Amino acid sequence: MDQLASFGIPIFYADAKNIDEIAQSLDALAQYSPHPEQAHQAAASLRQQVDELKTRYASNSPRPVLLQFGTQPLFTSSAATLQSQVLSLCGAENIFADSPVPWPQVSREQVLVRKPQAIVISGNAQQIANVKAFWGPQLDVPVIALEEDWFNRAGPRIMLAAQSLCGQLAEIH
Repeated sequence: MDQLASFGIPIFYADAKNIDEIAQSLDALAQYSPHPEQAHQAAASLRQQVDELKTRYASNSPRPVLLQFGTQPLFTSSAATLQSQVLSLCGAENIFADSPVPWPQVSREQVLVRKPQAIVISGNAQQIANVKAFWGPQLDVPVIALEEDWFNRAGPRIMLAAQSLCGQLAEIH
């Protein structure tokens, strides 16, 4: 990176930890675009979508949900992650929001004690089957799979994951 900078090539570093930081990055990147208004519009749209989801799902009773990001080892996320923020937009509650580390490794027993009513993963239908097999009858709850590219990356497509997640959680009774 230093070598690129030494040639006068602008370097932009972004490490968004939440949706507002994604919008801020879009605004900051606007200065490098031949069409900065498009970047500012994208940032404004992102903020508007967040507000719409918050308003729509604010009255929901918080549903305890496990954000599962692996089985060997079993790990999840705390409230300090973008994925947990997406979950909260839907009026749901991350069962490990209170973890002091962003990506805690947890045991099956820790999950079962917290009694999630749904599991959210990044992946596809095949991975849903794998997660259901992993938990078996011990945790027979709906598993929601979100497109990895949307849910795992800090970019504007995180709102596609949020909209999908909110819709699927709303269908669970």
